[in-house]
Amino acid sequence: MRIFLFFLLFSSLFITDSSAQVLPLEGSTLHYCIIPFTFPTVKSSNYKIRIAEGNFNSDDVFRKNVIKTVNSKKNKLIIEIPGFGKQYTWCVTTPEMPKPVFYHFSVATMSLVDTVKTRLSIKLGAAKYRDDYVFVDGSRVLYDMQGNPVWYLPNFEGMIRNNTAVRDIKLSCKNTITFMFEGEAWEINYNGDILWKGPNGRHQVHADTLEGYHHELTRLSNGNYMLLGLEPIARPQRDSLRFRTSIDSAGRRKVPNRKARCGTIVEYNEKGNMVWHWNSARYLDTIDPALLRKPNVRPANDAHENSFFFDEKNKCVYLSFRNINQVIRISYPDGAVLNVYGNSTDSANVFWDTLFCGQHSCNISSDGYLYLFDNGCDISMPPKVIILKQPLSHKDTMKEIWQYSCPVTPVKVDMAQFAGRLMPFTTGGNVIELPGHDMFVSTCNPYSELFIVSENKKLLWDAALEKRGQGTKIWEPSVLYRASIITHQQLENLIWSGVSSK
Repeated sequence: MRIFLFFLLFSSLFITDSSAQVLPLEGSTLHYCIIPFTFPTVKSSNYKIRIAEGNFNSDDVFRKNVIKTVNSKKNKLIIEIPGFGKQYTWCVTTPEMPKPVFYHFSVATMSLVDTVKTRLSIKLGAAKYRDDYVFVDGSRVLYDMQGNPVWYLPNFEGMIRNNTAVRDIKLSCKNTITFMFEGEAWEINYNGDILWKGPNGRHQVHADTLEGYHHELTRLSNGNYMLLGLEPIARPQRDSLRFRTSIDSAGRRKVPNRKARCGTIVEYNEKGNMVWHWNSARYLDTIDPALLRKPNVRPANDAHENSFFFDEKNKCVYLSFRNINQVIRISYPDGAVLNVYGNSTDSANVFWDTLFCGQHSCNISSDGYLYLFDNGCDISMPPKVIILKQPLSHKDTMKEIWQYSCPVTPVKVDMAQFAGRLMPFTTGGNVIELPGHDMFVSTCNPYSELFIVSENKKLLWDAALEKRGQGTKIWEPSVLYRASIITHQQLENLIWSGVSSK
């Protein structure tokens, strides 16, 4: 259990005076174990904070149950308490005010932070990153690097208790938390207060329910929000395997329209107004339609945009199409397609022989290289992380700079049985470059493993999200799509930002 002292670097944001709010609020229910405490100042500035497990109002009983005592010169500090699902009583005393006034709060719980049911199992402990934390979307929990849950995404509007259909939960550049849930895009603070909601999510009232958000939401440095979306389009079924013609009353052949969803990239400002929009329909009309009818394209006719990265410095957006093994580079804001990386428009092969396949989580490194989480075209080979040098001209080709195969055991598959048919393959996963060119990697189903690897391919930390099998004592991989890592200092900033935004 650790104690975090917050030194006031921004006096305009955190004002220390005798009227400071007492936090945690009396009677509050929290969803985190790393807790901000604030209270009014006194002249001597010598504070003794005591925390007891249980609900007490008697000093004698309180003292017998104290689990933590902290002496501080500051009236704002962060203290970690033992766990979830408990009640707590606390007080602060000073030489001027030796008689305690008791305050009470509780920390809620859910099955996903019950380590008997779900756990982040540590295979290799961290040394360099021992003070960091990871957000895991499959469990919607923030863990420390020892695998202890310290925060979870609380229930709020639209949420279902213990539902794991959360995607891309991460820290934003504005010290908030962004994520997606069931076609909706959200931003909250550490305390769980809703700060922003995407205006055109799946559960909004629309003429067509195919609209919504998916996969990824990123807060930009200018305060705007960029995310992947879906919107309905109608087009002739000329490229559909399920195409059936019909004849109208005049005996003319009718070409029916199919209602489809087309991937988009959308940018909103803080007020929810759309300020930029890119639709993939026009680009997909330029590729060989046969690429969308491959046996390993699922569902049929879906290129499946699954990640993006906005290079704000160079004014371009990278967009990944999983099902056609392409990453395209888009000029911002005019929307022109500048480059196509990966699979070409050739549809001759059943399975493509490309630099990457079923890729996810495209990004640009500090050295200007494109890096990806490469799922591969089937599950007979482990996924890997690859770093690629972009072509300098149209005559040049993309070159692989570095790759690392994920330390997982691939599923054994008889390749012959899938000849000409749908090949099972993994999906999801992500990779984040850390200082010093280390890589934080999150694999996806069926592995659900997270690790950090150095540039020289030394494993620095290794863990797996696991759940206990129903009716058994066997631990098995749990659902995981993406994870992200934050530093000790970033967590402090997130916590105090949540306090100041209330």
